[in-house]
Amino acid sequence: MQTNRRVAITAVTVGVVAILLNVVSFAADFPGVRSVAAIEGTQSVTLPAQRDLYRPPAAPDFLSQLSTRQVYVSVESPVQFPLLRYHADEQVPLASLTKLTSALVALSLHPDWEKSVTILASDRRVGAQQHVYAGEVVTMRDLWTLLLVGSDNDAVIAFIRGLDIPEADFVAKMNELANAMHLTDTTFIEPTGLAPGNISTAREYAVIARRAFAEPLIADPLKQAEAAIVVSGKTRRVYSTDQELKGDALPPHSWHYVTGKTGFIEESGYNVVVLANDGENGEVLAVVLGSANVLSRAEDASQLFDWALGIVKTMPKGETIGNRLLY
Repeated sequence: MQTNRRVAITAVTVGVVAILLNVVSFAADFPGVRSVAAIEGTQSVTLPAQRDLYRPPAAPDFLSQLSTRQVYVSVESPVQFPLLRYHADEQVPLASLTKLTSALVALSLHPDWEKSVTILASDRRVGAQQHVYAGEVVTMRDLWTLLLVGSDNDAVIAFIRGLDIPEADFVAKMNELANAMHLTDTTFIEPTGLAPGNISTAREYAVIARRAFAEPLIADPLKQAEAAIVVSGKTRRVYSTDQELKGDALPPHSWHYVTGKTGFIEESGYNVVVLANDGENGEVLAVVLGSANVLSRAEDASQLFDWALGIVKTMPKGETIGNRLLY
């Protein structure tokens, strides 16, 4: 009996000691329990106590002075991280930003780039400069250039015909893609962007733009200020609709244009999504929706890039920031 009592006491003592050791270990590791001095001794002083969670600074003072309705800004490099959301979950018309989703769906259908397409009168869509006319013949490759560089609505419709898929089925695939990306506030009703029923939010559209800009066949044409296409055997020049972002219209700024897309219909105002960098390793994505006019759209984006890339220069590098993008 005496031996059994000793064994029981010993077991209880060992258990208590083990629990105390676990409590000490837990307190040493759990964020907010350790002293700030201990934390500062083991990680960069630019990071808060919550381990690898980087908290960006407050929104810029000029935000209320922008003409835009919605803003979403995220760091893309050296890590992905959201910086700014301003009314970023309100649904608004996308206008020609719709074409990035159309382009993603078109690529998934593996176009025959050398196929020739005859433009039909039924391809005509009002609301933009006309580049091709009924009866003219254009390759799928040149239609692709036209729809991205020139944001040509007729080219979108002709390109879809060249894919041998009904327009309604193509639009269904656009919505399937949005659903696959878990974009619950994004809906498409046609592929050009002319209809105000093509809607999304700044936050959700950033997801689409990020996917589109990762495709060189989409991103590279969008970089071009102009391009040459061949229509019925003759060369025709096509000019970008994004000239105010690619030219010298803006005041001096700290960022470099990488790629982007603009859009406008009366219901949406002036929209733009742009990927920009600082010429080194910082890269930022900005979605600016509902600006008042062409110039204010560019100026709004430029101010946001100057602010965001300034922050990137102060951010910890490497894996000290959690790399999960919270879109």
